[in-house]
Amino acid sequence: MPLSRRLRPWAEQQPERPALRLGTQSRSYAQLWNTIARRYAALLALPRRARHHAPHQPLVALCLGNHPLAPEWLALALATPTTVALIDPAWPASLQAEMIEALVPDLVIHSENAGFGLDHAAIEPPPTQADQPFFIGFTSGTTSRPKAFLRDRTSWSLSLEAGRSVFDLNTESNTLAPGPLVHGLTFYALAETLHVGATFTGMTRFSAQTAFDLIATGIHRLVAVPTMLEALLREALTRGQTLPLRQVTTAGAALSRQLLAQLPQAFPQARITEYYGASELGFVSLAHHNPSGEDKLSTETRGVGRAFPGVAIEIRKGGKSLPPDAIGTVFVKSPHPITGYLTAEGKHAFQRAGEWASVGDLGALDVEGNLTLAGRADGMVITGGYNVYPEEIAAKLAEAPGLTGTLVLAQPDAYLGERLVAVVSCAGDPPDLAAFCASRMARYKVPRAFYRVREWPLTSSGKIARATIARWLEKGDHRLELLT
Repeated sequence: MPLSRRLRPWAEQQPERPALRLGTQSRSYAQLWNTIARRYAALLALPRRARHHAPHQPLVALCLGNHPLAPEWLALALATPTTVALIDPAWPASLQAEMIEALVPDLVIHSENAGFGLDHAAIEPPPTQADQPFFIGFTSGTTSRPKAFLRDRTSWSLSLEAGRSVFDLNTESNTLAPGPLVHGLTFYALAETLHVGATFTGMTRFSAQTAFDLIATGIHRLVAVPTMLEALLREALTRGQTLPLRQVTTAGAALSRQLLAQLPQAFPQARITEYYGASELGFVSLAHHNPSGEDKLSTETRGVGRAFPGVAIEIRKGGKSLPPDAIGTVFVKSPHPITGYLTAEGKHAFQRAGEWASVGDLGALDVEGNLTLAGRADGMVITGGYNVYPEEIAAKLAEAPGLTGTLVLAQPDAYLGERLVAVVSCAGDPPDLAAFCASRMARYKVPRAFYRVREWPLTSSGKIARATIARWLEKGDHRLELLT
């Protein structure tokens, strides 16, 4: 990991500059490096437990979430031969305990002992090696149990180097990433900010009001999921103010074209970069959008851009490559994918075919190389005897004027087997959504009912909580307004 060779120089060149800010904690680059050197010395003094993964270096199970000291521990893993397992404190206690037991860490860090190691004398950590693991992450998917994966330093080393030019990062790229540090979007934002010697700011819990105030303190870049961008847009409109952001990076969920068109009202000078990736694959594609709202993607598709530098994308079906615009499974060839999962739960979710890898996402490439996603193979539903992908319909529905968010779900139906239901959010009154869909897709793909939600329920990572919406639909919850 390049941070093993970059943090020390940053600590020498700009010792007083803030490196990390979260809640009540702030660390300069000199303080951060000293903290890392002390903690690493303390970890080396611990007895090493026997395990088959990360056997030759300390393994720490980090159960801190967005605790103010969590970024220090993540920086430790980035800069020293240490592995951290990111345990989500939002999980049930029994699941946390089960995952910790399976991973066999040398140390478990929680809020009560987050200051571990600061009483040790500092030692100079040795350089890290490319093939060393540095974190164990978890991804949910087709099963309810998290799937653990191990990532080595090579993939992030290469993407961090490429990302400096891709995202136009430098020492002035002071970044706010308000999402959960256990998720890749925020953790990676921390890594790339420290990599270029800028200041990283996190939040213990996302609040649009607090984020708005933080950005005004000299933050030039925001990394957040689309639902957070929508909340900041509402806050900007409520205050009648704009924010001086130069860059906005978003991923983790679809960015609707309607929301994209409205964001200059909040960030008029920001270049917005949207990327698609997966925990298992790393970066896959990206698209840059200009402050004017114009972008390089066709407005007729829900594209997620072109291949990230060093990445090749292919659409396959039955092991064969498909022609442009045909929907199939998205395969990626790059140095970024994981080697596999540590637990049996993930054995069907990630597949390799020689140099190529896939997580089962479905999509299509146009003749210019723009990638459009259509959902997951395991997300297909059968309605009236037809195979459909709800995400493909939601992406097309997102092109309707005024919509800022869309979700399409399937409900049991005695006649059709499953019926499609759409839930949308919008700034004003929505258009006739049934007519809009009927003019753009086959009749069997048109949702049978449309609902409006004033505020989306969110998961801990800031994505739309699909399971909560499904429960609201089942119970006829008042927070869903049936559109006629």
